Amino acid sequence: MPLPRGGHIAIREAVLAQFGELTGGEVFRPYDRLRRRRNDIEYPDGATSADEAEVDEGLERAAAIVAYAERLIDHLPPY
Repeated sequence: MPLPRGGHIAIREAVLAQFGELTGGEVFRPYDRLRRRRNDIEYPDGATSADEAEVDEGLERAAAIVAYAERLIDHLPPY
């Protein structure tokens, strides 16, 4: 599902506000770079693309973010 404009930044800010640097910030830190890079490729000002190594690294980092988030879910208070 597409997020509204600025939605990805809001997610980043919420995650860092809740979990900060001490509780997984190092895992979530690449999210912002991945978000900006995806934006560069999706809305290029020029000829922009990602090479295979960049895609592989992005997938690895995204998988780490998802795995960490899955572990956190059990520790969050109910809504």
